[in-house]
Amino acid sequence: MCKRSPAFHKKWQRRWFELRGNVLVYFRDVKDKSEACGSIMLNNHFEVVDGQDNEFALKMMKRTYILQAPTEKEKTDWMNILQRAKQLPEP
Repeated sequence: MCKRSPAFHKKWQRRWFELRGNVLVYFRDVKDKSEACGSIMLNNHFEVVDGQDNEFALKMMKRTYILQAPTEKEKTDWMNILQRAKQLPEP
């Protein structure tokens, strides 16, 4: 999946995502998961918003992450997974 850079130029960055409980962790490469590029703490206060061209938004209280899946099916799968993560108890 790709994550849009929050910087001014807003270019796409290919990242490998894993959901670990209430945390969405992302890495530069599937082969190198020794160090995460970043993580997004999921709580009950976020929205998953559908977009165009396999894009969707993860709207948090203070930041919105724009993500793009390689296919429509993967986008739908990720959106469903993230919606279910909202129902997990917070740590």
